[in-house]
Formats: sequence, structure tokens, C-alpha cells
Amino acid sequence: MTSAFALNAQTTFQKSYGGSDDDSMYGLTKTHDGGYVMAGQTESFGGTPFDIYIIKTNANGTVLWSKVYRGNASDYATYIQETADHGFLVSGGTTSYGAGSDDAFLLKTDSVGGVQWSKVYGGAMEDIFFSTAQTFDGGYIAAGHTFSFGAGSVDALVVRTDASGDTLWTRIIGGTGWDQASSIIQTSDSNFVLCGRTGSFTTGYLKIFLAKLDASGDTLWTLQYGGNGQEESQSVKETLDGDYIVVGSTNSFSSTNYNAYLNRFNTNGNLLWSKIYGGPKVDAFYEIVNMADSGFAFTGFTESFGIGHRGSDSANVMLIRTDANGDTLWTRTYGGTKMDEVFGLVKTDDEGLVILAYSSSFGTDSLDAYLIKTDASGNSNCNETPCAPFVFAPATIVSATSPQITSGVSVALAPFTEINPPTHENVLCFILGTNNVESSSDGFTLFPNPAANQLTIDNGQLTISSIDVFDLVGRKIIHRSLREENKFGSRCERTSFRNLFCENKRCEE
Repeated sequence: MTSAFALNAQTTFQKSYGGSDDDSMYGLTKTHDGGYVMAGQTESFGGTPFDIYIIKTNANGTVLWSKVYRGNASDYATYIQETADHGFLVSGGTTSYGAGSDDAFLLKTDSVGGVQWSKVYGGAMEDIFFSTAQTFDGGYIAAGHTFSFGAGSVDALVVRTDASGDTLWTRIIGGTGWDQASSIIQTSDSNFVLCGRTGSFTTGYLKIFLAKLDASGDTLWTLQYGGNGQEESQSVKETLDGDYIVVGSTNSFSSTNYNAYLNRFNTNGNLLWSKIYGGPKVDAFYEIVNMADSGFAFTGFTESFGIGHRGSDSANVMLIRTDANGDTLWTRTYGGTKMDEVFGLVKTDDEGLVILAYSSSFGTDSLDAYLIKTDASGNSNCNETPCAPFVFAPATIVSATSPQITSGVSVALAPFTEINPPTHENVLCFILGTNNVESSSDGFTLFPNPAANQLTIDNGQLTISSIDVFDLVGRKIIHRSLREENKFGSRCERTSFRNLFCENKRCEE
């Protein structure tokens, strides 16, 4: 009997990217071809203090192309996503164009980073976008903050545009204090949910702000939540069953510094549960994704665990995987002895995870982009340590708010100049393995995942006379005729065959 099993590669790696000076990345997206795109700012390749920087890689983290977008002053990207046409939408802030000290911008590119259009949005003072989403009608929604408009010193800014970046409506949301939006999504009911922080509706401390808007920008509900200290939220996602999960940080519920703060709400804004995760020092979290089992993975930086926690000015990347109720399944830290701070997280097709950070631990002595690809158990095979943060359910307090809603921003063109920098890729570790294969009908299994130098085959009910192993480009790298090499004959055909990558192995029951 001859059987062929096509094995999908599950790659794990850690790599850094950049040039000789500081290169910081804040946005990450997975692309339709299985690769990744990072966006941030560079001092290595720009002609001004810093410029917009994008790096595109394949699924193995190998650089395919990189771009710098330059104005006549400082420009930086905070977020990037792939669009339906396989191009990219980039958002952030610019001092090169617009009416204020910083103006929010949207930059639309084609699939290889060529500029299709770019526009700035704002007023006479600072205005920045921190998050975007492509809407179901092919347009875009962007959120951030504005000093130029609104009722307070800073208000949340939401702008909805058509496919060309022309505004359909704008909303400035806030009160007399500090109000900021950090993340926005379009929900399955065609509305919008945004999270951030507010100081307008509380006394002395910033609280997490969560709001739901309809398709026209009118508020359906707004609320704040937290404890007796200070909170902030960084990312909101719709869960697989239509709830909303929000990740951020809080110092309200423990005697330590900031800890990770995870809260789940239903579609009406009712709190379902809260969880705190952390250690004795600062643990701040920035991004969350849904997993196929309805659980979550979320990431940030930790000063409590990892190699970096031993230093006085250092931190490591931290990744927490939970079930649907927020109970931890496993936790990991990644990084070196210096500063490794994380901002991006995406889930891969094989239920692995890719984390984007910037790092001073690897690459040059300055900051470099730092990309970590793990398997489904959080393993990346270098510069990683397990950790055991405490977890508990706090007494979160939720209250409704009544922010002032206004509108109006100016829009102008932003003619960025596009250049192609010589981005350096530094491989810290790289392992190309195979997914576990199992056939339920005959009990055949093949593992582990990833496989580096050992492969285990359990033939179950099958009779196996020979084994051929091919690599991903179709080259035969192993051939074993088991009847010829095995003095145990047919008895051995029903056992596990191990160490196929090693020579002179015998088979035992």
C-alpha cells in the first residue's frame, strides 16, 4: 500500500530588521499570500528626523520589499492593514503636511507599496490616527485623537471615508478632559466599536472608554470602566460569537504596577467578565486576536518576567493564551537583555502567532523591528522563556457616559516621496517543521510539529514496507526500506518508527 501525505509547513522564527539607526514598528498585518507587512518609522533611511517605514516579508519572514515614504519633516506610521485589492492602508501622523503640528494621515498603496493616494486630516493642532479598518462598502474608518477640535484638551477622533479617502463623516467624541481612541473595528452588524481612554467622566484618573457607533456615526452606547486607579485600553476585537473583547492595562486592582487587563462585553455593552494578569512590575498589553477554539491570544511587554526583567531599563515581549473564559492555557516571554516592546499580533493559518515588536536586544545597538513567529503552543525556539503570571477576576465598575459629539476636520493632499531602502534582515533562529498528520480511519500518525532532526511515525493499522520523506521543494531526503533493514520483519511494521533522520537505528516493539 502506498500513501502520500502533503505536509503544510509550520515555521517558527525570530528575526530583526532595519538599518544602522533607530527603526521602530507599530503596525502588523497578515497578507493574503501568507506573508506579513510591518509599518512604523525609520531614522536609518530617511532624510528627516524620521519617516514612514514599511517592510513586506513572505511567510518565512524573508524581506520581499521595503519602502520609506518621506515628506519635508517628520512622518510616522501607527497602523497598517491589507485592503481587499491586496494593497495596503497606512495611518499615522505627519508634520510634513496639513495645518497643525501633527496631522493624521491615510496612505493607500498598491500590492508592492506604490502610492495610490495619501491625505491628511486635522486642524491647527495635533491630530493622529492610531487604528483603521476597511469598511464593508470598500471605504475606510480611522480613529485616534485630536487637539484641534472638541470639548476638551484632547478628544477622540473618528473619520469615515470612501475608497478614495474623501470624508463621508467625522466625529469628535469627548468631554472636558483627555479622551482618546486607540482601536476601532467594524462589527458584523455593520456598526463600529472603538476603545480608548477617558478622563472626562471620572475624578483624577483615566478610565477605559468603550463606544458603539452606527453606520452613520451616531452613538448607540458609550461607557467607561475600571477600578479606583488608572486604566487604558489598546485593542478591541469582535469575538467569534459576536461579543467584544478588549485588552489594555490597569493599576487599580493590585499593589504592584500596571497589569494586563482583559474584559469581555456583549453587543449591548454589558460586562460579561474581567481578568487581570501580571507580576511584581509593569506589564502593559497592546493587541489581542481570536483563536479557533474561541479563546484569545494577547501580547504586550513585561518587566516582571523573562530575561529582560533582570535589568533596570529593560523589558521583554509577553504572550498569553487563554480559553474563551480568559483562563490561561500557556504564557511565554521573548527577547533579550535590553528593551523589547511589542505592538502587533496576528494569528496564522496553522494557529501559530506572529508578534511585532521593536528591540534593542538584537541587531544593531539601536532599535530594530523584531518579528517572532510561534507555533500553536507559543514556541519559537530561541530567546524565549515560560512564565507564570498571577490571574484573578477584579471587581470592575462600568458606568455610562454622555460625551459631546461634534464633527469637522480639514482634508488636504499629502504628496509623500517613495524610496526603496536597503533593509537588513538578521536571522536569530529559524526552524521549518511539518504539521502533525493523523488519519482517523487507520490510526496513522506522524509527529512532532515542528520537526527539526527527529520524526516519529506510528503506523497504527497500516502495513508499511518503505518510507520516503520529501522536503518542501519536492526533493527526496530520506528513503527507508523497512522490510530490508529490519530483522523483526512484519512485527516491526506495526510499531512506531523513530529517528528516521538518524543512521543505524533498529526497530523495537
